Amino acid sequence: MDNIESPHKKIVAIHQPNFMPWLGYFYKIANCDKFVILDTVDFQRGNASSLTNRTKIKCGDETRYFTVSIKGNNESKLIKDMLIDKVSTNIQKQIKTLQYNYVKAAYFDEIFPSLKDAIIESMNLNLMRDLNEFLIRFICEILEIKTPIIRASELQVNTIDRNERIIEICKALNSVIYFSGNGGKKYHDEGLFNTHGILIKYTDFKQNEYNQIGTHFISGLSIMDVLLNCGIKNTKQLLYGKV
Repeated sequence: MDNIESPHKKIVAIHQPNFMPWLGYFYKIANCDKFVILDTVDFQRGNASSLTNRTKIKCGDETRYFTVSIKGNNESKLIKDMLIDKVSTNIQKQIKTLQYNYVKAAYFDEIFPSLKDAIIESMNLNLMRDLNEFLIRFICEILEIKTPIIRASELQVNTIDRNERIIEICKALNSVIYFSGNGGKKYHDEGLFNTHGILIKYTDFKQNEYNQIGTHFISGLSIMDVLLNCGIKNTKQLLYGKV
């Protein structure tokens, strides 16, 4: 990170609770003082880029989605209210697909048993938000990321405007630095943030290639792909730049 780590500056990162997200997601968590799970925005059902209930894995030299189905909800569209459809989600089949495609990965024996157990345990939960948070915390524990994780729904933040929402969250957590993904450059009103005394810093994370099964490298896959191919020690090296 670029000179933003300071004991006098509280850094907050905010992101929707994605399902088993990519390594860059955990880079954000590792490089902030508090990480906020943004569960108070709409679940984007049908959005081709939505990763709330699915993640990309590698099958041969192609990507496929590992998906947890969501029940229809006429009362609320917010992520925090989305229920898992356990009947439609054939989790055993999904896990077998993961096993079949990664059994030859270098660290399969080290990672797969605990990964499988965590996914199965997470399916005992009813809300998609809770399942994702459970697995995010599981990965953070493996990678020794100790950043506190907070739900936006616990902060009583009701602002609808995306810029004002972030500002309100930062203020609620006494933060003067918002650590954003690069996609935020498209919509952040940096002048508004400056007016409120909040500095935006954008991630400098780069997805370095690693030894991946298959004939060519595919970037941006689930953290599961990194762990199964690289193991814990090497994943930490990709995450922190050192072990």
